[in-house]
Amino acid sequence: MALSSARVREYLVDVPQIDQRLPVAASAVIYSGALLMFSSGAVAPLSGAGVFAGIAMETVTGGAAAGAVDCLVRVLGAIRIAVTSDTPTLAIVGVTATVPEATDDDTVRIETASAITGTAIGKFMRVVEPSVVGGKVDISIKGAHIA
Repeated sequence: MALSSARVREYLVDVPQIDQRLPVAASAVIYSGALLMFSSGAVAPLSGAGVFAGIAMETVTGGAAAGAVDCLVRVLGAIRIAVTSDTPTLAIVGVTATVPEATDDDTVRIETASAITGTAIGKFMRVVEPSVVGGKVDISIKGAHIA
């Protein structure tokens, strides 16, 4: 379910991190902790299939024009997060065709098919709570614009 307020996220501090200020899409409301996508070169809350930008580190509202406001975004790092409706198992780690995907700015699930229906947000690093619906996983994230 999409965010309606800021969400505290658990970042893995032993993984290299890069935060970058990125332009915000016109009138977009971005909450701290939101998963973000690119929208015509600016960031917006993730919704459906798109290109992953990173995770918002602050709450901002876009201005009248795209780029009038910036947002601090974690573009490289790792996060511990619950998969919303799936049951993670150790078998998801290290499988090329199995990726974490988001369908909105707060919903992460496991995609095991060849067609991604949401937005791929990184790679599974570790399953923290295996065999539990909504179990926690560690995901390495990398915005699409980072080499």
